[in-house]
Amino acid sequence: MRVSRLEYLRNGGVRVASEDGSSFYLEPLTAQEAFLSVGDELSDEEVSGLLDVSEEREAKSRALNILSYREHSSGELRRKLMKRVSSRAADAAVERMAELGMINDGDTAFRLAAELSGTRLWGRARVKAALLQRGFSSAVAEEAAGSCPDQRELLRACIHKKRFPLRGNAQDRLRLMRKLAARGFETEDIRAVLSEDFVSQGPEDEDI
Repeated sequence: MRVSRLEYLRNGGVRVASEDGSSFYLEPLTAQEAFLSVGDELSDEEVSGLLDVSEEREAKSRALNILSYREHSSGELRRKLMKRVSSRAADAAVERMAELGMINDGDTAFRLAAELSGTRLWGRARVKAALLQRGFSSAVAEEAAGSCPDQRELLRACIHKKRFPLRGNAQDRLRLMRKLAARGFETEDIRAVLSEDFVSQGPEDEDI
């Protein structure tokens, strides 16, 4: 292709147009290194090479920007990058972020699991589901969710802190069980905790 026009963009990148009407974008550093001029002839291989380098750099720049807001799993970061770049470039960016220590699925998953169980009082099942939704692998999510505190202790804390009504008829009890199950607790643990003496008395007299 022969370069017919160079459009210098505000972000420092360059849009390269050819005489046949096609065009492509180069991120700032790649554009600077290419040092193109109108009238230059580029082979298909040269164009492909420039685009590959440009896209990988663009992906890494986007990854840094995304990670500047909060921690991400490698899967979540890859998913976001692929909205703008190819899977090849996204994989390269994720690998580079891992090399730089900016993503670590194990550490991040354990911290998030502790936050969800400790602050939101979620059971292991819901914690695991949240981790999977955030792009962690099933193995990492399972291990991190397994590190959550004793589920029956967490259930007791949840019942008291959320002031769930403990008195009522069978329908009321069933509704409470469903609420607790929706928070990620196992039926066996729910039944065991609800059958304890402290629950039958209710938390109304406690200063929570």
